[in-house]
Amino acid sequence: MTALDVLIVGGGLTGCATAWHLAERGASVMLVEAGELNGGASGQNAGSLHFQIERRFLENGPALAEQASRVLALNRLAIQDWRALDQQFGPAMEIVMHGGLMVAESDAEVALIERKAAREAEFGVPTELLDGAGVAAIAP
Repeated sequence: MTALDVLIVGGGLTGCATAWHLAERGASVMLVEAGELNGGASGQNAGSLHFQIERRFLENGPALAEQASRVLALNRLAIQDWRALDQQFGPAMEIVMHGGLMVAESDAEVALIERKAAREAEFGVPTELLDGAGVAAIAP
């Protein structure tokens, strides 16, 4: 066996993406998976791609919200990477990013979501605030 630059254990989304990116850059990579590629959590979840600060981080104080918002710069890069996959591999990838909904049921929750949206906008992560009619139009 020849020497490897990198051995990746786990053939889910993260393992496969890491192997692909390293190989694209010239690394000698081996990926090992106990079962089928994409057969674990990556292949069993809802597969939604929405990059936003999770509500639970916002509801547990400003320090945790600040810590969580640090990933927004990475989220912006991830959005660009996901969009590039369709261009690189064609429409067979069937990648769609429609985002997610966070619903506010009180004035305090509206204020929380407004702060979240402002923070995301600072980092270039697209966020849209909708009223009840706007939500009903896209998710009746």
